[in-house]
Amino acid sequence: MGYVGLTLAASLGEIGLQVTGIERNPITVDQLRTGSAHIHEVGLQPLIKRLIGQGSLRISSDMSDAEGCTVFIISVGTPIGADGQIDLSALAAAAASVATVMPPGALVSLRSTVKVGVTRGLVRETLAASGKPFDLSFCPERTLEGRALEELRRLPQIVSGLTEEAAIRSSRLFSRITPAIVRVSSVETAEVIKLVDNTHRDITFSISNEIAQFCDTAGIDAIEVIRQGAQGYERTNLPMPGPVGGPCLSKDPYIFVESFRRGDQAPQIAATARAVNRSVPAHLAKAAFNWLERAGGATRTPRILLLGMAFKGRPETDDLRGTTTLDVRDALASTFAGAQFLAWDPVVRPEAIEAIGVDAEARLEDAFEGADLVVMANNHPIWSSLELSRLAASMNRPALVYDLWNNFERRTLSLPTGVTYMSLGRHCNPVDGTAPV
Repeated sequence: MGYVGLTLAASLGEIGLQVTGIERNPITVDQLRTGSAHIHEVGLQPLIKRLIGQGSLRISSDMSDAEGCTVFIISVGTPIGADGQIDLSALAAAAASVATVMPPGALVSLRSTVKVGVTRGLVRETLAASGKPFDLSFCPERTLEGRALEELRRLPQIVSGLTEEAAIRSSRLFSRITPAIVRVSSVETAEVIKLVDNTHRDITFSISNEIAQFCDTAGIDAIEVIRQGAQGYERTNLPMPGPVGGPCLSKDPYIFVESFRRGDQAPQIAATARAVNRSVPAHLAKAAFNWLERAGGATRTPRILLLGMAFKGRPETDDLRGTTTLDVRDALASTFAGAQFLAWDPVVRPEAIEAIGVDAEARLEDAFEGADLVVMANNHPIWSSLELSRLAASMNRPALVYDLWNNFERRTLSLPTGVTYMSLGRHCNPVDGTAPV
């Protein structure tokens, strides 16, 4: 009952199906049973409350409570392990649990992101060990966090099956909530489509991040290059540079590479793009240190404020999985010996931030006080509306505000004397504070 499972369960319950959600975290189970969603997703909270109240959605930690179900959808996490390879232990356990309770002829649909061959291999073999007949499909999740309920009703659903019957049954199921079904010829094709979706996005972001870093080195405004170069020229359409992480983009390119590695051969573009995107925090740390050193503030132990702990801000989420803000923290900690870190996020609760090892402040005004460096680490729309001049007035001097997402238009900025604003791709064009304190 994570982001994928809970939003799908709610969507299926909303159309009148009886849904049982299995979740192994007892705290999450207790919270959901009260009708309270444990994740931030537009429209999810009132829907969960209604479905729980009317009995359309039941939550349990006991797989035996799924007895009587005829359709089983597996949506457990498949993280990257310490060895850099996909960790399929949760998926193997989930498949084994399904095998124990599914009735003969059940439809089992895999929704977790996997490397190529896992559906036909691990999952099929685990289910087959039960001796029961079953239909198995792979129907990948493709929604955007923050818009999951909307996109489940709008995006075409990729459907594949080990057999024609499995594909037909899955098509009938998902056609009840999605406007179009896209049938593909094999489960392996569907597995690759899911991996390509996120690998392509990661590669696209890496181009902008490489441009930004090289332009910073050359003294050129990368944002002008990206924006003005695209004026009336549709063939160049680059995103804004910035850190790239989250539970999908920081993971799926590695799974893509793992899927196609053969001896000393492996996809090179995907691996290189991931390396470029992972280099952004180090680029920031070096720039911030060089600026503070020139300004005379590098001799003191800095107090660093991280704004935005969720892995993204548009659309907003409270998901901390794969957040690059921790990578930013680590890069700065390696550069500034003894640095003190504080964080604030408009969506993530302070206790959730502290649970991942970063001190959190409840009030934004208090967070700015005494800071030497403020880093805007994600692209939440709230940043562009901040009264930066007022907030920065309580920072130390000299002080730097570094914006990893270019949230501000420079011509509108008015900063106190001694405070400088700098952003990724625009190191050549900082804004120095001249307003009286």
